[in-house]
Amino acid sequence: LTAYRKRKDILKYCRAVSFEEIKANNYNLNISRYLISAEEKSDINLNTSKREIDNLETEREKLRNSINNIFKEIKI
Repeated sequence: LTAYRKRKDILKYCRAVSFEEIKANNYNLNISRYLISAEEKSDINLNTSKREIDNLETEREKLRNSINNIFKEIKI
């Protein structure tokens, strides 16, 4: 409500547009014509991501084995 009353532009939320801009958009008042609300998508390399996950899983397993060996040494 404050943004409306103060006519303040707030990134990805609201902004004042001119009549000329509305006219240029063929009087289409669809919000997506005037605001970009979604985050930009980034490209994800699935092969790299899978490799990173595999490496993390291998490291996790090594750590788990180390912890188990320590437990055996202290007889827990």
